[in-house]
Amino acid sequence: MPVLNDAAETAIKEALKTAALEKTTKLSSDGVKKGEAYLTDKGVVYIKQNITPQTFFVRHRLSYQFRLLEENYADAEARELWSQLLRKLPQFFEGADIKPSLLHGNLQRDNIAETNTHPVTFHPASFFGHQDFDLVTSQMYGGLGQAFYNAYYDIIPRATGSRKRNQIYKLFHLLNKWNQSGEEHKKKAISLMKFLLKGP
Repeated sequence: MPVLNDAAETAIKEALKTAALEKTTKLSSDGVKKGEAYLTDKGVVYIKQNITPQTFFVRHRLSYQFRLLEENYADAEARELWSQLLRKLPQFFEGADIKPSLLHGNLQRDNIAETNTHPVTFHPASFFGHQDFDLVTSQMYGGLGQAFYNAYYDIIPRATGSRKRNQIYKLFHLLNKWNQSGEEHKKKAISLMKFLLKGP
């Protein structure tokens, strides 16, 4: 069983709010191996390793939306553009030093609030990925105010290539809207794919 490095173990403990993180051979309740099993303060968790945030995003977020699109609409133009774009996607992540962050996944003004002592979030679709994903989401749905983004980039400077790379994250949301709400979102998604095919 692979061993977590210190940084990964610390990040997972913080994300899960657990002091314990001990390897185990326990399978999930349905007997299916869902990743490496670890005992925590909250019970057994399953962690899949050795996958970069960008690989996870492409395989389990973006490709998933295209599979749904194929099932729902079988759109020939989208299928052809996706087959071309899929080959180009690695170029957008070349040289990017992406450190996985625990993301909200649907960060927008309507999904955040605060109490007297804590921030509160609603309707998460959380995963570990590139922090820019949440920023793109927030900008698409009303924004959080320029002061927020300025302060954010003072702490974590904008990475080289992020403006074009962030359009890939935007594409995910347009495809998701197309799948959920219908073809009124097709034009924007197709237009963005054509733009991305010009390269980073």
